[in-house]
Amino acid sequence: MAGGRYAGGDNIGVRAVRLVIPWVLLVVIALLVWGYLSQYRDASGGGVPAGESPAGETTPTAGSADTTEGAGGDVPVDAGDTKPYVTVLTEGLNMRSGPMTTAGVVKTLTEGQRLTLLEKGTGWYRVRDDAGDEGWVAAGGRYTELVE
Repeated sequence: MAGGRYAGGDNIGVRAVRLVIPWVLLVVIALLVWGYLSQYRDASGGGVPAGESPAGETTPTAGSADTTEGAGGDVPVDAGDTKPYVTVLTEGLNMRSGPMTTAGVVKTLTEGQRLTLLEKGTGWYRVRDDAGDEGWVAAGGRYTELVE
């Protein structure tokens, strides 16, 4: 082994780089995929972990009597003769910019406030208040009541 070379003629530094680079690329790709899946989960309405609410309080978990029926994504509200609305049941409920607890707070609502229902989501309602502000609130439980 003369001059820092193996019998095959490769320099030790070049061999080390050739071994390390694929592992570094694999880690980078894994981190990118992990981030993408986290964003997808949040965007698909899965951003509220069981037992957590948009107001930072405990909510009913799946299978309880107070959960939203149907687990199939967002359902547009039928624009028939009756106008469904949502009543706020708790003081200080957050209206958020998206259907997840990590979404920004649009405004804080007061108990008894009546909101126009725009869309039903999994565990969330998209609503509009009298001032014209739109956002998302937790569906059901001790936070909101849907009146159809």
